[in-house]
Amino acid sequence: MNINIQTPQFTASERLTNFVRDKINQLTAHQSNIIGVKVVLRTGAKHDLSNQWCEIIVTLPAENKFIKKHSLSFEESIVRAIASMERKLKRKQVHFFDTYKI
Repeated sequence: MNINIQTPQFTASERLTNFVRDKINQLTAHQSNIIGVKVVLRTGAKHDLSNQWCEIIVTLPAENKFIKKHSLSFEESIVRAIASMERKLKRKQVHFFDTYKI
């Protein structure tokens, strides 16, 4: 699985990139055929208190899944985005197995 982390408005610390990689690796427990994951971390407007954004794009064989969350810190935004993506991937598996009864 290819993990691409982009931080267009700042330089991410080693601790933050390791945190992202650890959380992204949890997604493979829910979906084994993930081709790649793109994570974009950016800050929003200066006057907004919850201006730390995390965007996650998961590339699967036939589709892409996208989540965008914001919070007071990048870590919290990442955790919220990963939790939402896990729910989205679980729903995809349920629909797949409901469609193809074995």
